[in-house]
Amino acid sequence: MLSETDKTAVFTGLPKTVTIGSTVHAAHIEYADRGHTVTKLLEDNEIVATLRYYNDLPDVDSTPGNCLLGRTVVDSDIQYIRGKIRRVTASLNIYARDSDDLPAADLVDPYANAVLLWVQNTLSKLMSIAVDPTVSDLNYLEAAGTERRQVEWVIRYELSAAETVKTIDTVDTPTFTLS
Repeated sequence: MLSETDKTAVFTGLPKTVTIGSTVHAAHIEYADRGHTVTKLLEDNEIVATLRYYNDLPDVDSTPGNCLLGRTVVDSDIQYIRGKIRRVTASLNIYARDSDDLPAADLVDPYANAVLLWVQNTLSKLMSIAVDPTVSDLNYLEAAGTERRQVEWVIRYELSAAETVKTIDTVDTPTFTLS
């Protein structure tokens, strides 16, 4: 599974606001499995974004056949890094409701674009993004007056363990006698 450090980096790094014209609009972000209904959250927030991870699979094309991901010399010993490369899909669903000031699409689309830029420019410096982010229009799943977009990207990560092999310090030279 993706490490808690990486999950925290994604969650805390997501854009918290989007500026439209001269107005800054805040986004409420939470994990999709927290049990809060989006409808209830939209009563108090202009933009709601829910994050979840799914489809955690081995990345066969990126993993060497012998699962040897690296080796280094530590003191006089050799340390082998063995494991597999995996990939997980991050899915961010973005919701907005029509308001008196703005239609929902005018909120949800700029926020989705901000997320795309964040993944490409910031998150890609922190972790390996295996597949560029995509945006899907999921309005057909929502009631009238609510807009929904889904931004997905694939994160590649390493699941490995280190193994240290002691090297031989000295080799005794055998003494031979011929008789």
